[in-house]
Amino acid sequence: GYLIVGTTYDADDSLDILLIRTDRQGNLKSGFPRVIDFGGNDEVTAVDASLDSVYTFAGYTDALGNKDFLIFQTDPDGTQIGASNINSLNANDELTDITRYSDGFVVVGNTNSYPPGNYVNFISVTNLFGKPVSGNTTFGNNNRNELDQHVGLIDNSEVIVSSTSTNLAGTSSQISLTRVSIDLTQVVTIGVTSPETGNFTGQSVSVTGDGNYILVGTVTQNDANIYALGLGTDGSQMFYTTFGRTGEQSAGRFRITPDGGLVIVGSNGFESNSMVTLIKTGPEGSMDN
Repeated sequence: GYLIVGTTYDADDSLDILLIRTDRQGNLKSGFPRVIDFGGNDEVTAVDASLDSVYTFAGYTDALGNKDFLIFQTDPDGTQIGASNINSLNANDELTDITRYSDGFVVVGNTNSYPPGNYVNFISVTNLFGKPVSGNTTFGNNNRNELDQHVGLIDNSEVIVSSTSTNLAGTSSQISLTRVSIDLTQVVTIGVTSPETGNFTGQSVSVTGDGNYILVGTVTQNDANIYALGLGTDGSQMFYTTFGRTGEQSAGRFRITPDGGLVIVGSNGFESNSMVTLIKTGPEGSMDN
């Protein structure tokens, strides 16, 4: 079946976490939906369901005032297991993704606690219970950096991270691709690029069978369009394609399909409506039949 994670408003008009489980046909399982409340605005941005009988969630809560990192686990019935892991540093910190590796999880996000006052990318390694075991590290320059998504491990030793680097004036942004070793000792920037004039966000990244990278995100010029970008192992551009019609197009996640193409899900704002966008491409983002 399926595990669906979202948010709902409670009686105090704050966000709570909403868990839904369905069968393979989408029918709601008994006992769901379940609501989890940590006492403030709470949101899950990523979930890992690779462990037997345990789901691990990553996101943020502002129960203590500012946004703090949040990791917690539930059983398949939605009952919370153990205590939540909240790192309160009196700053705005939030996790954006989680990936399982052999001994635990890798979590990434954004923080202005390390060092205070800057907004940089954050990565930490935890055990199977979501407790940090290798400390943490940050990357990005002293300007505003916002990390959107990361992909799983390469050879169980490196994490690929997609992020957006924006200057202090907030007038432009570039796509950044970074590799981080699982022990957090090596952080290597593969490439920072702007394929054309515009404001870029890097939303999702994947590694091809030959070790190259494909990134999907949104580029804003007069309107916002979805883009697909191929980069070589050295960060050199291999292809760049945009998809857009009238209205604001926004990319979500994507997958590489067996034929070497892409399937991209996102949204389209048109005539005051927000609609789901689903794009299927050929290799290198081609729209040819």
